[in-house]
Amino acid sequence: NLPVERLEALVKLRKRYKVYLLSNINETLWQESVCLMKQLGYSTDELFDEVFLSYAMRKEKPSVEIYEEMTQQTGLNPATSLYFDDRAENAEAGKRFGFQSVLVTNHLEEHQEWQEINKKIV
Repeated sequence: NLPVERLEALVKLRKRYKVYLLSNINETLWQESVCLMKQLGYSTDELFDEVFLSYAMRKEKPSVEIYEEMTQQTGLNPATSLYFDDRAENAEAGKRFGFQSVLVTNHLEEHQEWQEINKKIV
């Protein structure tokens, strides 16, 4: 499920912030997601500065190695980065790694941190 409003928000976010995707998605589901994004009129290049997929990296969240590789490749500073994840163990691992970590327990748009970011990009 990819709400078009979320995709629109990602495009706007990229005008002010770096936006990275770090996912444990498998290759088949990723290809389906890319097709869905295209059907909705978006490409991964306009949504994300870079995409990190566990199957391609041969690492998986919540291992520290996947966060290390992502931050090394991007120069990302976890202390100044907001990290959203829908799995408690991944959100906790991100927090231990130093990210400002948010566990997405319901719709992303309902989280205060997401709402605050979106207010800044309007």
